Amino acid sequence: MIDETWERPLYAQICHEATRLEASVLALGGTGNHLHLLVGLKPIIAPAVFIGEIKGSSSFVVNQQKWFGGHFQWQGDYSAFSVSRWDKPKIIAYVNSQKEHHANGTIKSQLELPPSKR
Repeated sequence: MIDETWERPLYAQICHEATRLEASVLALGGTGNHLHLLVGLKPIIAPAVFIGEIKGSSSFVVNQQKWFGGHFQWQGDYSAFSVSRWDKPKIIAYVNSQKEHHANGTIKSQLELPPSKR
């Protein structure tokens, strides 16, 4: 559903919203049907609130710009993980290489499926 013609502006909107929420975007990557976002969050915002704001603002822009051929909305599920500073470089590389991992079948299922689907 996420077309390559509007993927970059969508990602730009997500980064803009994350910055507005005082988060630092460390990595953002995805495929046609989902994305991964690694951020540094300040303890003043709950992950659920952050994700709700990201989903809401990005869906609004997709629909306002009519990038999607109908009504766009993210799925209800999401997964959130804490990442140690030692694993951060590996996670950044994984997130930034989503298209390659999905094309080559080298995905890590524990990082791909929301808890309800595992």
